[in-house]
Amino acid sequence: MNLSLADWEIAKLQHMMPALSPLGGLRVPIGGTVEFALDTENGELQGARVDLNSGAGTLVDPSLSAGAVPVESASLSASYDPAAATLTLHKLALDLAGPSASVSGTVGGLAPDWLWRGIASEDAVLTVAIDAEVSAMPANDLARFWPTPLASNARAWVTTNIRDGVIDEARLTSKLRASRDSLDVTALDAFGGSLRMRGLTVDYKRPLPPVLKVDGSATFDGAHMELFPTSGALKGQRITGGKIIITDLDKADQYIDIKLDVSGPLRDALEVIDAKPLRYAHEVGIDPAAVDGSADGRLAFKFSSSSAQRSGKSPFSRISIRVICAFASIAVRCRSMVTVGLAVFRRRSAGSNISDRVMASAVAIRRAVNLTTRRAVDSASIYPEM
Repeated sequence: MNLSLADWEIAKLQHMMPALSPLGGLRVPIGGTVEFALDTENGELQGARVDLNSGAGTLVDPSLSAGAVPVESASLSASYDPAAATLTLHKLALDLAGPSASVSGTVGGLAPDWLWRGIASEDAVLTVAIDAEVSAMPANDLARFWPTPLASNARAWVTTNIRDGVIDEARLTSKLRASRDSLDVTALDAFGGSLRMRGLTVDYKRPLPPVLKVDGSATFDGAHMELFPTSGALKGQRITGGKIIITDLDKADQYIDIKLDVSGPLRDALEVIDAKPLRYAHEVGIDPAAVDGSADGRLAFKFSSSSAQRSGKSPFSRISIRVICAFASIAVRCRSMVTVGLAVFRRRSAGSNISDRVMASAVAIRRAVNLTTRRAVDSASIYPEM
């Protein structure tokens, strides 16, 4: 049996196939074909297929932050095998007025009575496997398109701390189980994916200076995310590589471990660790404004999420910072004796009893200079034991 549709709505098709109710949020005109294979003796369904196309409209879903997003066009291809009780979504393609999305997957445990009449057995459970790809998504639009219940902690961190630029490609794989009545997710068995991005701004710890113009890639699952920047800028420092690891995304508090390979003016590297409220360079007697020269090295930060702020404590009450540099042509201008070339800056505290330790590597370069004399330190490499 073949049906040809023109200027229909998904809502009408749902009356024929209740299993299509998850697509009810597509408020678009549709056209295409619906095919059924029936046993002529007993009237049982032997198979079904739908191939649909749509015009412009909206995708309405209460899990979206704005409740709806625009759709320029869409296409859907799906088939059903009653013997396997499986609905296969071959492809759902969405043009989202700029970004685009493509979804494929399977829905298991979908008995013919459920598909055809919306009637399920008492113990019926849907098993859903989804592969999705999103292209050309502006980072500033992520909050609009990312459903609020989906990996909510990861969503909160990403949409709060990543902006500007474009997600060129995002891939997502998920396996879940859903209830027979409300289709609510009862278990998330697998969740993960990858990203390719360019031109992002990443706020790793406000009010410290953000990382700008970040190009690179990322991988993620339900508990953690790893970002691999290939280029970017941190003040005047050029980022050449590194890794940002965010863990415990499935919990209330997250931990962030940042390692950035940088190259550029040493003054800018010192200004990063001297930004308020850290002021680490000043703690060891170095004024970044008085330093000239360049450095190739690594900046490393470790800290927890903003749980301290929620409890009324300083968000910087627990933070660890390391600086490892190879210096070239360093010059320092000052009025008194100072120590330069410090390799490691570290500050730790616990609770309200804040204790600070500023440690220098045993091989740190020490050089006395004064206001009227500029002396250079060339090609000095420092490697702390940490």
